[in-house]
Amino acid sequence: MMKLMLVFLSVFSLISIASTQTKPLTNDDVVQMTKAAFDEQTIIKAIHAHETAFDTSVDAMISLRSAGVTKTVIEAMLDAQAKNKSGPPPAPSKQEEAVKPAAASGSAHGQAATSEEWPAELTGMLREVGIYYKQDGKFAQLYGRPVVASQTGGFLKSSFTMGMSKIRSKGEVPGKHAQLQAPTRQPTFYFYMAEGQTPDDFVVVKMEEKGDRREFQVGSFGGATGSSSSGLELHKVSQVIIERVAAHVYRVTPDKELHDGEYGFLGSFVVLSAGMAGGGEKVYDFGINMKKK
Repeated sequence: MMKLMLVFLSVFSLISIASTQTKPLTNDDVVQMTKAAFDEQTIIKAIHAHETAFDTSVDAMISLRSAGVTKTVIEAMLDAQAKNKSGPPPAPSKQEEAVKPAAASGSAHGQAATSEEWPAELTGMLREVGIYYKQDGKFAQLYGRPVVASQTGGFLKSSFTMGMSKIRSKGEVPGKHAQLQAPTRQPTFYFYMAEGQTPDDFVVVKMEEKGDRREFQVGSFGGATGSSSSGLELHKVSQVIIERVAAHVYRVTPDKELHDGEYGFLGSFVVLSAGMAGGGEKVYDFGINMKKK
């Protein structure tokens, strides 16, 4: 009987300590809730109800995804951490309080609302990292294709000329055409970026159709001096114009009109680099088709 009483008191003490604990939620807490099979909305409610001290670095977000935490929950964590950095918003005046419309209880697709209201032009767009194109009032997401590097062009010629000719390295993308064919020469895209990232490292590359694939040059080596170079062909690269639309969202357009053909945004949403293929980048492909049918 005495042992049973001691066990009861120990358990009661642990429960009392846990109930009075006020430490902020951390990444580990979210991972534990995910592994315990809590649904998204429950975890998000817990994030909203507690103080937070999340690590929102790129490495930390990759670890969260590896642990099974969903994009929606990670987005809620990013929003919570952003609020921590900016501090509490100022209290509204009586006049503002009188005319303020009722806040929506949630956003489309069951995702957490952010503190910044989205403009009407983003209605219907997912709040997930990626590139989107709006056509006929609906958003289509561009999916990144990994770049397959290959050495082509100049190999036989180099063999016969004792290495005097350069061998070019090509980046290849499967498929003859992109699924998205934009009916305008300067299409507008929307980038949803992770916390602390912008689309500055993305460029538009022109791809050549080669049978059942598309390709573009990413470097060359050899020649009379044995030198090597890496990088994109400048005459086939277009820079982009970037405008912030809302929290995490940027309106991106090519800086000039594009001819009919196959193109792609080259870059990465995780590894920030300066547009070099092979550094973790993907090609988010699209086409321009202005031909009259």
